[in-house]
Amino acid sequence: MWVSATAAGRLLTCPVSVAPRANPTIPTATTPNNAGSLAHLALGVWLESGGWKGKDPGTALHAAWDAEAARWGVNWRRLREGVVVRARLGLRAADLAQLIKNAGIRARSEVFLTDRATGIYGALDVIVDGGAGGGAVIDLKSGRDVVGDLDAAARVQLLMYAHLFRREYGQLPATLIAFSLIRGALPIEFSLEEVDELIERVGGVRALQDPVATPGQAVCRYCSRRLRCEPHWVAAEEWSKPDCLEGQLTKIERAAAGMTAIRLKTPTASEWVTNLDAQQAANARAIGERVRVVRVTKRRDTEWVASPVTRIATHSSTPD
Repeated sequence: MWVSATAAGRLLTCPVSVAPRANPTIPTATTPNNAGSLAHLALGVWLESGGWKGKDPGTALHAAWDAEAARWGVNWRRLREGVVVRARLGLRAADLAQLIKNAGIRARSEVFLTDRATGIYGALDVIVDGGAGGGAVIDLKSGRDVVGDLDAAARVQLLMYAHLFRREYGQLPATLIAFSLIRGALPIEFSLEEVDELIERVGGVRALQDPVATPGQAVCRYCSRRLRCEPHWVAAEEWSKPDCLEGQLTKIERAAAGMTAIRLKTPTASEWVTNLDAQQAANARAIGERVRVVRVTKRRDTEWVASPVTRIATHSSTPD
């Protein structure tokens, strides 16, 4: 059974938050619906085309962004923070190019690596190899998830990437970097002992016979089992800024533009969830049923706003 490097940090925090896979899954490219996804696609084109080697890497990266947006038929100006992320790419391109040049000769993007011995796999944003620089693993962070210190899960992910690099090249990378479009390069200090100890810890958690859920707001946010995890819903009642709610469906309103709002009766109030698209709203159909909603933002005391990552399910049919 396999677990991704991205999920390893969540696994260590809550052992039931990650479902092992029978086979490692190679990510498939899909139409980018946010600025971060488009940034990763543009980065790949920039690297594979050699745009990072030129005299004006910023212009080359902007060209890659524009080309990918056109290829997928995406109006990047309408993406949330699309204008800002594109600008940041241009500003950071020269620094990123220099990091690559210092680390090695060849740069590759979205490199899929596996380690059958440990069952770890991952798609690495940037791998640099060759030359005297010792190689590098660089993980692009396009959003605000690293406006402060790198969180524990992100660090675990990068250390798992370092391990996969070692399996591929026979040695750890000399450089391990989280590259934030907001803050720039964030080098990660690490050691052989730390990587080995982490691999052992992940193996120990995966070997547990009866793992117990240990919910926390950060680890729960993107957990696939969140909608049906009872410990999560108990814990969420104590969160100061929750991103979820559950209640009895009392009203559905559909706008002419196609968006939907639903009203839920909770133990404390009647609360609206707005900005739902047709697919999301389809999971809340019958008045009177109990509904759970996750990944929403509270705008006012009784209003929550949905986004493309919002998920909804009835209490009796919450999916894995």
